[in-house]
Amino acid sequence: MSRKVGIIVSLVLALLMTGLIVSNGNKAYREVSKTVDVLVATRDIPADAKIKESDVKSVSIPESMAGNWLTDSSEVTDKVAAVGILKGNYINPYALRTGAEMAPGNVGIMIAVDLASSAGAEAGDLVDIHVVDRHEHEGSIAPIVVESVKVLRTVISDGTDKPLTPEDQGLVGGSTNQSIAAVSLEVPKDKAETVVYYAAHKGVYLVKSDKGAK
Repeated sequence: MSRKVGIIVSLVLALLMTGLIVSNGNKAYREVSKTVDVLVATRDIPADAKIKESDVKSVSIPESMAGNWLTDSSEVTDKVAAVGILKGNYINPYALRTGAEMAPGNVGIMIAVDLASSAGAEAGDLVDIHVVDRHEHEGSIAPIVVESVKVLRTVISDGTDKPLTPEDQGLVGGSTNQSIAAVSLEVPKDKAETVVYYAAHKGVYLVKSDKGAK
């Protein structure tokens, strides 16, 4: 009798274990098979172009891959591409900026800066571009080569756009310790060659313009 009871108990336990394994497997499958709609580009979008609703569409991807991709077309419509976005690429917030498209005849130039040479400029500021020839003798002036240039983006050392609040920058109640690494400037095309030359030789210094900002 006890042997039969033992067999029955073993069968019951086996069934319970099987049911538990199947249940967990189904739960894991449901988790993996969950999808979310994210936005992808429907065409190659050049940097500094304004994005239209038709430039993006929704596609479904596994929820586990969603990351920081944007999901609603209202989040991108009428924004400006901060970088070139290839057709089929997912859209993330760092690829966008607010503001107007560049004026005809202007180009966008990203240059490396530090806190001093950037003048603490932020997106929307107007700056004058001074250049320094490091091969000149001491006492040489640093002339302005372009006036009232719009700052399109300010990028910090982790590659993201510079936060605007002291809290986000870690200056108040935070631990973030990022520094300004680069700025994107809207420069007249005929001045681009000069700016690029001096930027390559670390001879570009920005000064905030007194002709307005943002």
